[in-house]
Amino acid sequence: MSATVEHSWLTRNPIASLHNHPEPLLHLAIENGRHSIVQALLKAGADVDLADETDVSPLSLATQKNDIASMEALLAAKALSNDGSLHDAARMVNADAIKLLLDNGHDPNFPCPRFEGRPPLFELCFQAPAYLLKTQWTTQQKENLVKKAIETLIKGGALTKDRLPQAGNRSVLMHALHSANPHMITRAFLECGQFKYINRDFNLFMDGEYTYSPTKYVEKGKCRGHNSQSQSLIKLLKGFKAEDRYWKIDGLQPPDMINPPEHIAKAEEARKDAERRKREEEEEIRREIEKQQRELAAARRKLALEQEAEQAKLDRENRAFQLRQAHEAKLHAAAIAKENDRLRIQEARSAHALKQAASMSQLRNDEDEARHRRSLKLIGEKKMLAQSQEALYFAYNKGMEDAAVPGGRRALGPSSTRSNLDLAGRAARLRIEGAFPNRIEEIDE
Repeated sequence: MSATVEHSWLTRNPIASLHNHPEPLLHLAIENGRHSIVQALLKAGADVDLADETDVSPLSLATQKNDIASMEALLAAKALSNDGSLHDAARMVNADAIKLLLDNGHDPNFPCPRFEGRPPLFELCFQAPAYLLKTQWTTQQKENLVKKAIETLIKGGALTKDRLPQAGNRSVLMHALHSANPHMITRAFLECGQFKYINRDFNLFMDGEYTYSPTKYVEKGKCRGHNSQSQSLIKLLKGFKAEDRYWKIDGLQPPDMINPPEHIAKAEEARKDAERRKREEEEEIRREIEKQQRELAAARRKLALEQEAEQAKLDRENRAFQLRQAHEAKLHAAAIAKENDRLRIQEARSAHALKQAASMSQLRNDEDEARHRRSLKLIGEKKMLAQSQEALYFAYNKGMEDAAVPGGRRALGPSSTRSNLDLAGRAARLRIEGAFPNRIEEIDE
């Protein structure tokens, strides 16, 4: 569709085309670089401030497209200011767009919600490097564009000494240090006359516990930029006469505290004095404790020696007592053994005596029994002797009787009588000796 045809159609059907299209027509025309259609839409009464679904106004879109002609047309149509267009221009380091917007009433310090409340200069220092990475410009061209954009904003009234509460009260310089290319942005910002304020308090950062100057902020790793640039950043900052400042907001200061405020320095000095006095008191107490410990150790050693000597004495007495006990036990055991030996001997003797007594008793019994048997035997022998005597007497008497017979005396005569008697006596004796051969002497007696 030609520009003439488009303009004619929009003139005939302004309402249908302006209000019933799914995408705002101004955005569509700016997106496609159709400047004549933008002019036609504005003349047809299109809403110059109607934002799309991402809350981007036509002016912001034209700024993003670096469409100066559409920007001028929109500004001429009284497009509202402070819609984020200046932030887009700043992020893109477009000095011409920045100047155009500033000249048309855009506030150089407006905290746009679409950019997390950052003013345009903050947005430039924080987000411009990310945009520049997508371009084909040389490093020198990028640095020149950045400086020109910063200078344009500062000349237009951008505040360089503010801090951003929603960003931890970081200054513009701290935002530059947080960018994707902190070295380039920081250098450009400082070369735009801001080096004069590099050591001012508004460029300090407090994280709730410590306070950092820009150099210490980078050195302590608080910077969210590329770590590879840390040393070059510190060198750059110190080249612009940046001072190292670092301290703890409250309490014990770190060992590397440097250039604190006067009240912090005085408080730290007072703390060090108190700490020194405390150390001296503690040292005195320590020496006193060590002295007491030495005395106590000496007393303990003395007591230990005394206890050792007493224990040695007790040990000697105990050993002597044990030796006495052992000796007494030995003597007692010897006495018991001796007594046992005596008792065994006595017992043996008694047993022997009992045995002898039994033997003697048995012997006496045997002798008594033998004597009794002999007595009995003797009695029997006496009876037999008496019988023999009686027989002898009878024989004698018989012989006498025979001798008295008249024929006998004459035959025998006196000698025959004696011979008969002797013969009778010998016969009786032989009968006795035959019966009691061992008792003939007793019988004779």
